[in-house]
Amino acid sequence: MYRFTLRVLGFLFLMATLPSYMHASSGDSCPAVPGNKEYTYKLRLVFDGLVTLKEPSANQKNAWILIGNASNPDQLQVGKKIPPHMSHLFVRVKDENGVEEAQVSGRPLGPPVVSAFGLPGSWQGTSLDGEDLRLNVDTPTKFELVKSRLWFWTKQPCNPKHWYFFCWENRSRHQRENVAWTVNLSDTLAKLPGNPHDKELQECLTQDTYGCKGSPLLLNGRIKLEKGRVLVNKLFGQGPGKEGESLPRFLLAADRALTRPRAQAEEVAVELDVRGPVEISSRSLDGSQAKDHLCIQGNPARTVEVRIGNHPNCGTVVECQKFTDKDFLFVFNLLNNPLFTDIRKLPVPVQEPTTHPGFNSQCSPSSYQPGAGGGQ
Repeated sequence: MYRFTLRVLGFLFLMATLPSYMHASSGDSCPAVPGNKEYTYKLRLVFDGLVTLKEPSANQKNAWILIGNASNPDQLQVGKKIPPHMSHLFVRVKDENGVEEAQVSGRPLGPPVVSAFGLPGSWQGTSLDGEDLRLNVDTPTKFELVKSRLWFWTKQPCNPKHWYFFCWENRSRHQRENVAWTVNLSDTLAKLPGNPHDKELQECLTQDTYGCKGSPLLLNGRIKLEKGRVLVNKLFGQGPGKEGESLPRFLLAADRALTRPRAQAEEVAVELDVRGPVEISSRSLDGSQAKDHLCIQGNPARTVEVRIGNHPNCGTVVECQKFTDKDFLFVFNLLNNPLFTDIRKLPVPVQEPTTHPGFNSQCSPSSYQPGAGGGQ
């Protein structure tokens, strides 16, 4: 899978004492809306930046989003060269035309900000700091991971304008949503030297009660997804109305080539049809304290977007690039033994020389999937 190193592809480690994180019915903390008998709006949770998607194994029906803790990189065993990161949660409350999409209550959020992170609309948000997040929502949408095999010659989604190549809009859209555009870390790690047990994701990261010890915390947050369609929300270089145009391509760079160049995910999302309020509760990863519930009530027939990201505090792409430590995600976020191989030879996605040089390999969500030679 190619890299949602939302920050894909490219983003591992959170949950305290809560036994479940997404429920079929709304919690009691958010006020019910009378007369809501139909599923009247859509909820879209978007993840990007230093974030990792842990895919389910064959017998599981859930996924995890793990938000790496890089608040103070100088305290990390590896990743010391990356800039300090800030984790955040933002809710879009009005669209670009000023039309209200949602009302928020409960957990205090900042004042409305127009075009936060260059995105259209008005947003309210808060920072995340070592939090185990739980999503309570009344939804009929069952868990689905939108994923299918990418053949070795597939460089990017097909162009719907080229109908003579049997490509039409529905097929192109399904290809754009394919989670296979994130990096398949289990496959990647399996190709590196070392024992299989040295290439496993720490179990404490995804236990219902967060069990990873030590300081600093490995995660700034995590959330378990048990409902909804999990899909790629955006590929690098993909713009509205420009589907099918040539996209930047990336490959895994190491002492030897491991993959063929192809497009890469910039954002991963989960979508749900919703009735009534959405509740996002939070408890510290060590279970010591809980925060107020965040209650979100969407307006009928609207799409309410909630963005959870983990981004560097440096000012510009050029400024951020000089801090890049290419080993960070593949070691700190993903391995329980970072010394299983020479960290200078760990593979990370890099752009082909012919593509735009502005890509930061840290900022695309990676994906981890348990499996032979690289899983739990």
